[in-house]
Amino acid sequence: MNFIEYDLLFESRNQLIEEITELEDKTLNHKPVPDIWSIAQICHHLYLSEQAITEAIARGIRDKDYKNIIQKNIYLISDMKKNSNLLTSFYHHKNLFNYQKL
Repeated sequence: MNFIEYDLLFESRNQLIEEITELEDKTLNHKPVPDIWSIAQICHHLYLSEQAITEAIARGIRDKDYKNIIQKNIYLISDMKKNSNLLTSFYHHKNLFNYQKL
């Protein structure tokens, strides 16, 4: 990730926080229909997703064998079908889809 992408992610995160900070609990927890998530549920999901991704990146950096790096074609890295272990780890994160009223 380059600095521009990081800045955009950081800015969008800050914008979201700014927009929801002044919302009342009733608005945050309102579900338009039973099968649609509330703003609070969506934000909680984003928070847990960010946490799970950060943990996966940290684990990858920590466990990396820097002495035996194998060069790979970029399409192998970017094709998520070939990275099923990462997806499985991400989607089976213990708290990813648990909802708590905020």
